[in-house]
Amino acid sequence: MKKKLHILNKLAKEGAISEEHLLKKLEFLNKVLFIAIILWSGILLGFTFNSVYKNYQDAFEEALHHTEHGVQKDLSFRLWVSSHGGVYVPVSKTTQPSPYLSHIAKRDIKSADGQVYTLLDPSYAMSQIATDYNDEHQVKGRATNSVVLNPDNKADKWELKGLKIIEQTGKAYYEENSINNEKYLRYLYPLKIQKNCLKCHAYEGFKEGDFRGAISLSMPLKSFIEKAYQQSISISSNFFVIWLI
Repeated sequence: MKKKLHILNKLAKEGAISEEHLLKKLEFLNKVLFIAIILWSGILLGFTFNSVYKNYQDAFEEALHHTEHGVQKDLSFRLWVSSHGGVYVPVSKTTQPSPYLSHIAKRDIKSADGQVYTLLDPSYAMSQIATDYNDEHQVKGRATNSVVLNPDNKADKWELKGLKIIEQTGKAYYEENSINNEKYLRYLYPLKIQKNCLKCHAYEGFKEGDFRGAISLSMPLKSFIEKAYQQSISISSNFFVIWLI
């Protein structure tokens, strides 16, 4: 572009082209330059927006992967506890006999040395883990349903909506949702009554294969969003440098 301008100026000085013709040429070159800058800017802006969008999409997918992994670990633990008919732990201030297992004949047992042990079913065991470790990992997890024995496990508004969906589809349901004004990936995985579950739940009228609610897991998205933000800043800076060049 600079070379062309130099040639035009030289021709104008030599009288090879008129001043009016020179101005028209310059105006045309300015338009071409303007269009080229707009196109170049548009292309880089498009790449930037696409990259930023992909960063946040990848962040959500990463959070979903962690959530699904957490649910599978919860399921494995539940199956292990139920396969043993529950587990006995020492009674303590933080672990009292569950009133929701009072129908089980040997809910509480005493060892030869006088130590009292109480039975934990999968739900009680998971609630103990949630109480002790949810704050440490910032992940909220529990079993829930629309009708529960323990009021602490009663489904909230979002969970009620999800429970209706997974009862019909039989598949996990998840979406981004806010808890106390913070963004979470909320995930529901359907639970069905298995043979091992009947020890505790048969008296409620459940039979094998019945829908029993869901595992509800809430993964905070803050760290994933911050990671995507930092990556987006870096990418945007790189594209800006390219635009200047």
